[in-house]
Amino acid sequence: MVLLLMQIYLRYPKGAVKEQELRQCLIDDLCFTDACADDLAKVLINHRTTLSRNFAETKMERPKMLDVQWRINISLGSTMTQLDKPTIVLHFKLNNGEHRTLELPLSMFQRLRFNVATMLSELQSLQNRPVLKQF
Repeated sequence: MVLLLMQIYLRYPKGAVKEQELRQCLIDDLCFTDACADDLAKVLINHRTTLSRNFAETKMERPKMLDVQWRINISLGSTMTQLDKPTIVLHFKLNNGEHRTLELPLSMFQRLRFNVATMLSELQSLQNRPVLKQF
């Protein structure tokens, strides 16, 4: 959480986020304790140059998804009336040339879909917070 917060903070120009607004957001919106919010705000505000330089040097490049293909597997049993549970097969093509395959039962896929939708909704609500808005 702190790393993500630092990444978001460092994306904005110096002076765009006020120290008091940052503290209030940490306390009210993200439920940090007063002491933790004060310490984190001081570090982010006072050591911005060092953090930016170190972050740029140690930034790990993760593979990005170029393409996704999916299909539904339905296996038939020994008789036509006996069906196995369907599975979803996801094929991912990554920008580093790798291919990954993931096979999920339908219930697990629905759970994954719900969790991704929830995460996207929470990210959108975080972006709408006053401390993260561009001036």
